[in-house]
Amino acid sequence: MVKLLWGRAGQLRFADQEEYYFSLGLLCNSSWFNIVYEPNRLTNSWGDAFRIQCANCPVGLLPQAFQNALRSQYRINNNEYVENLYSNHNFVYDGVKYIHGDYHSVRTTVPESYLKNFDAGYNQQ
Repeated sequence: MVKLLWGRAGQLRFADQEEYYFSLGLLCNSSWFNIVYEPNRLTNSWGDAFRIQCANCPVGLLPQAFQNALRSQYRINNNEYVENLYSNHNFVYDGVKYIHGDYHSVRTTVPESYLKNFDAGYNQQ
């Protein structure tokens, strides 16, 4: 069973496993989302951050967990969750700025009972 509550303030809260894996599929769609690393310490700002940016996604089609977590500039700030993506779901950091998930590689991390949810998220339009 995967964790459903993410972030120090619990700002990303999935209702159930189905929503978690649906959302994971969505994040493999780079035409909707960018996941970026911002080295804020280099600019004397707060600590480094990972941000999920809702670039071209229709907010009304997002799972409730993402809708509730969206902040200014249509982004989700949650280092813990993004670290989970590359630690447990084969997302890859390009070494410069972007983190992305290849559909086929990420899909290998999804339990068989949730592949339908993952695929539905990836194919959401």
